Amino acid sequence: MGGDLFSQFEEPANELEGPGDAPGARAPELPLVRNAFGRRSAFDEKRLRASIERAQKEAGETVSTLADEVADIVRFTLASRLGRGSGASEAGGAGAPSESLHADEVGALVERALIEVGATGTARSYIVGRDRQLRARNVVPAPKGAAGEGAGAAGALPPRAGADARLPSVRGATGAEPFQGHRIVAALIEEAGLLPAQAEEIAAGVESILAHAGMGVVSTGLVRELVNSQLLARGLGEALRRHESVGIPRHDLVQLYQNATAESVEGVGETRSFEEGAGGVLLRRWVLEDALPATVVEAHRTGDLFVGGLEALHRVRMRAMPSSLLLKGKGHSAFAALERVARLARDTSDGLVIEDLAPLVKSLTGSAMVESFVLAVGSLGEASGRSIDFSASTRPEAAPALFEFLHAMSPSLAEGAKLPRIFATLESVASAVALGAGDAAEALLWSGHLVPAWTRGEGSWSGVERSATERGSVAIGASVSLNLPRLARRAGPWREDVFLSVASEAVERAVQALESIAEFQARARSVHGVAVSDRISHALLPVGLLDALRILGDGIARADQGSRVLGFLGEAAERLGSARGLDARLGVGCTTPDAERAALWFAGCDARHGGPGQPRLFSDLPRPEEDRPRAYRAGVGELTAREDPLRIRERAEALGSLLCTVPSGTLVPEPVPRRGVTAEAARAADFLELLARAPRAVRISGGGGGADFEGENRPESPVRALEENRARWPRLAAWARFAQIRAAAIVPHASVTETTLF
Repeated sequence: MGGDLFSQFEEPANELEGPGDAPGARAPELPLVRNAFGRRSAFDEKRLRASIERAQKEAGETVSTLADEVADIVRFTLASRLGRGSGASEAGGAGAPSESLHADEVGALVERALIEVGATGTARSYIVGRDRQLRARNVVPAPKGAAGEGAGAAGALPPRAGADARLPSVRGATGAEPFQGHRIVAALIEEAGLLPAQAEEIAAGVESILAHAGMGVVSTGLVRELVNSQLLARGLGEALRRHESVGIPRHDLVQLYQNATAESVEGVGETRSFEEGAGGVLLRRWVLEDALPATVVEAHRTGDLFVGGLEALHRVRMRAMPSSLLLKGKGHSAFAALERVARLARDTSDGLVIEDLAPLVKSLTGSAMVESFVLAVGSLGEASGRSIDFSASTRPEAAPALFEFLHAMSPSLAEGAKLPRIFATLESVASAVALGAGDAAEALLWSGHLVPAWTRGEGSWSGVERSATERGSVAIGASVSLNLPRLARRAGPWREDVFLSVASEAVERAVQALESIAEFQARARSVHGVAVSDRISHALLPVGLLDALRILGDGIARADQGSRVLGFLGEAAERLGSARGLDARLGVGCTTPDAERAALWFAGCDARHGGPGQPRLFSDLPRPEEDRPRAYRAGVGELTAREDPLRIRERAEALGSLLCTVPSGTLVPEPVPRRGVTAEAARAADFLELLARAPRAVRISGGGGGADFEGENRPESPVRALEENRARWPRLAAWARFAQIRAAAIVPHASVTETTLF
């Protein structure tokens, strides 16, 4: 029911009634449906499905196909009835059946179908809901001119005895109207599930308060709050929860209007437009109050978990689509596919990644066309409020396509144009650099538009891992972040076994949260439909890893310990997710912005509430987390940022050791602005000296001996170019770190040596 309490029952519509009887909305093969007041309308199958799903949720049954199955049975039954009476309707013309059924008859068909398919619990809830709706109709006068065949006209309550002329008018969406207590009664029966006697008592209490208030006009919102206070005073907590509205206080709404962000109201968020901020706050509150289980909501509120994307939880987080699928049916033109790109991006909460650049380059003639297409995609992403990025193929023959895109993007970078990002593996970029894209790669690495990614085997990674034989659309359905520093405090320093035990429990809670979100999204897809069928996986994000390692190490973060933690979390996520029928994976460098938001949220929760913690071995030393920034470290990409440049090689080795147990992911470097010849530029020379040697220094001892990447045996990398002209590659620190990661991933069962990250 809507928030306007005094406009809902002016002409009550049965849940089976359609949007109207316009010829364009009428299904010609089905009879019309007649409501309690004699109004005829087309049979609305979508509304019928929604009512069945609502009853199914109340009954606690989880058969996802039940609503579709029952709706099909009812539709076929109605069609057969119309067929038997087709002779009587021929005079009405084709497509305009004169036969109509009462909504109660259709409801009886639904009840019988539910019982026949064995959904007795849902049938019981559906019957109770219909009875509640009938009782609500009985207290509402029939509108003028209605046929009056239903009980609404005959059973409406008479004007209340002792009604006072001092009662104020009620201002709603259609203007001010006299106060009418029977509408409160009807709303309480329909929304809160109260008995008529209880609803009458509460309506009388509200009427008494308004009669002595001395006000000429009140809002429907105030009337609803008065009703809620009466429910609270009588201890009707469950009815209050069902009846209370989900809204935004006026003060908070004004804050949003005056350029405040969702963060200032809810504690976490980012700057958005007024309508996006207000809509996001409203949907976030509704999801936390009604859509998710209480245990998940409590874990989110207290900072044990962070559920990402609450503002649009009914949508998948991000989607990755091969470009060959986007070009189908559109004349094989990349520009003609932009409409489909926009639609697919809007159907996500965060964005779209277009995979494999070769088909796009093939459909675009010349570098100028490629540059125009890149600018169009960047503008489309900015206008839609979603990120639209590219992912380069790992196939060797795809290197020329990446070369074309790098050269097309670099000129626009200097002009400050909005550009998409390109996710690419080290091998892909090395092949493009060999073709002459070194300068373009350097500029895009500097700005953060070329993002290093890695994956094992022959698959690819573009926000979600894709196998080598997979050709369809893949998506991240939901993401849940873990508060690793809190778990480390509960375990205490030097107690890795205890930490892994509590981490296992945290992963299990996170997988349960992912399961509830997956069920919610499945219900949303059945109601709203989908733009494309995806293979959906879910992400578990480790947040605050470096902070947790410092707590476990009593001030020292060790790479080998971090690799064990990440490997354990990844295995637990896949194992526990598989037990619940979910594809849950550890997300390192996830393309959604959840890790940064979760880092801020967790730090704030821990600062406010503290939490259990084991005593430290050396209690006189400062706590390692006391000098942390305002937010925890969001991802592994920050582990080597803003550190001592003289230790860049050691940190590169440590990061490679840390991530050797992670099958796939990305390092999203922070964009670094170019500077003039300053002290920073002078220090860059020291960086370059170490970067040039960094790939050669990686040593990983495997089961049968060491793997020493020296000379021609080391992994191919753009860092080779530093040996010829080191001054041209000031932003390759990210790639040097990435080279270490890839080198570590080459040996699957490597035993990493103990190296400190900090």
